[in-house]
Amino acid sequence: MDRLATCMLDAGCDPVMVVGGAQAESVRQEALRLGVQFALNRNWKNGQFSSLKTGVSWLAGAGGSRTIPVGAMVALVDVPLVRRETYKILVGTFRRFPERIVIPTNQDRRGHPIIVPREIIRRVASSPDGMTLRDIIKKYDHLVLEQAVDDTGILKDIDTEIDLKGTQF
Repeated sequence: MDRLATCMLDAGCDPVMVVGGAQAESVRQEALRLGVQFALNRNWKNGQFSSLKTGVSWLAGAGGSRTIPVGAMVALVDVPLVRRETYKILVGTFRRFPERIVIPTNQDRRGHPIIVPREIIRRVASSPDGMTLRDIIKKYDHLVLEQAVDDTGILKDIDTEIDLKGTQF
């Protein structure tokens, strides 16, 4: 989480917010240490999309306390090898095209992190459980802007110590 938060802050993302569920207290403490926001996903057993919904609901200001931002970067903690420069490239692309869904590609494959515009933030927040971000993006494929990057880290899902072995940050 440390590397992702640092890369996002360096790229100009503000605020940076982390969603915690199963291990919420340790995630909250780490977010506090990093100086980023924390949102609790009480429905974490419902899967990854429930965490995304928690995050975008927080961004959308559940209860009307905040203005929905122009966009949101969705970065997955299990895709930690994305280069710092890639975050900056994606943010720069989104700033030029703030109505588009910016998805990094490498070797013609889509990866993470993804930046979604305000309209998609609203769609995610109001989507029923059981949806995925992929389902929503498929409906709005006409908004997708693929940004080619020279970074295979956007494609590497790291779930175990074995997955991490031999990788460089």
